[in-house]
Amino acid sequence: MQQTFSDLKTKIDNLLKETSHKKIVLILQDIMYTLLSGYVFKIQGNKGFVTIDPIEIEAYFFKEACFEDDCVHRNEKQKNNFGKLYVHKTKNNHLKGGTRKGMDLCLSDSESYTLAFLIRSAYVNSMKNRICGPSLLTDGVFGELGFDYKKYYNKLESQPVLFKEKKPEAEFYISTRINVNSKMQSSLLRMVRIKDNYFTGLKEINKLKAGLFPLINHTK
Repeated sequence: MQQTFSDLKTKIDNLLKETSHKKIVLILQDIMYTLLSGYVFKIQGNKGFVTIDPIEIEAYFFKEACFEDDCVHRNEKQKNNFGKLYVHKTKNNHLKGGTRKGMDLCLSDSESYTLAFLIRSAYVNSMKNRICGPSLLTDGVFGELGFDYKKYYNKLESQPVLFKEKKPEAEFYISTRINVNSKMQSSLLRMVRIKDNYFTGLKEINKLKAGLFPLINHTK
């Protein structure tokens, strides 16, 4: 059966009709929750499918005269590209390298707006393989795919990757985005899904739990 993604598309329709900054942020949070609680991203690699189960994402939305987030790349790949991934590029459309690497899930289905979600952390193929940080995650995913990052990033970008999947119960927290310096820097556009204490290996565990705001304490 073909997936329709009606849950996401209904929320996006509501997003595009809204003009209130506060309500737009709330809808973006709802979309992030929907992605973290009910979706994975599957990519065909050289040895089979690679599954990205997102656990930390940030929302980036740009619509002229409505919600002009100046941190959005506004790359052509982030528009009218629903359900596909975008690999981060410079303003001149050159592939970013080093610690500046990153991947977004795109949910725009029109040239009139940009809607993308930076995947900051995820389980890759297994809950035992947790990768935190956009650059490390990008390297890890390309390694699992068997793709050369510079030569074959387009193989990743060309595939529809969005799949519904039930997930275990978890807690969800929201915060401001990481290292963002813009007029949107105080907006709560980062969301983290915590299952048990998967951040225990990171130095930020105490800051994370103290600094993020409880949103929803169950999934389904």
